[in-house]
Amino acid sequence: MAVEYHCCSAAFFEHIVIIIVLVLFAGLMSGLTLGLMSLSLVDLEVLAKSGTEQDRKHAAKILPVVKNQHLLLCTLLICNAAAMEALPIFLDSLVTAWGAILISVTLILLFDLTTVHLLTLWAGYWCLSCSISPCACLGLLSYCLSYKQAIGLCAGSWSDSSLP
Repeated sequence: MAVEYHCCSAAFFEHIVIIIVLVLFAGLMSGLTLGLMSLSLVDLEVLAKSGTEQDRKHAAKILPVVKNQHLLLCTLLICNAAAMEALPIFLDSLVTAWGAILISVTLILLFDLTTVHLLTLWAGYWCLSCSISPCACLGLLSYCLSYKQAIGLCAGSWSDSSLP
């Protein structure tokens, strides 16, 4: 059984802040996964060469990160999964177990699958280019796990394509 905190104590508000940060972080990772993985390398290269001044700047910033798609996808999914799995753990100390699951699923559906995706699609290249630096930092932090998974994805796709 987890430690339960009562309203208006310092630990209670710490857990609330952690829950808000986890929801926003999971939403950011989900939005970046949708936004960055939907970009075509050819389109980005064309924008980097012949787009407007602003489009060239944003495409040049995004292109080096998107070129290694397997590593990028693994990094974003590992970070998203970590945030989503930690959310019920912190909620469990504030509400009952079934309440923690219900609240975490609702928050994830509300913020990850709707709000952040709409923001990413609405803001376009500007939003994605602003998030490249945090994405690169997360890539460095989760490099060991992400690189191993990315190699597995590459090896799986190569071995599947070589079968008769």
